[in-house]
Amino acid sequence: MDFKKIQLAQFILGLTDVSMLDKIGQLVGTDALEGTQEPCHYTLEEVRKKLSSSVDDAIAGRGISHEDVEREALNWI
Repeated sequence: MDFKKIQLAQFILGLTDVSMLDKIGQLVGTDALEGTQEPCHYTLEEVRKKLSSSVDDAIAGRGISHEDVEREALNWI
């Protein structure tokens, strides 16, 4: 059961199509989503800085392994 939740959460987090997210919201129901806040917003310059930093980290070999991410993901839900 927990694995299915993780898979569903990963799928939803990967969505970029707003209409698909709206459909999911309708299926879940507005009651479940009430009180949730919009995700944070970044300016284009902030996004560029974060992307540049991420590229620098990748080139330098800084980061965590796929296995570490999987272990952490078990605690996300």
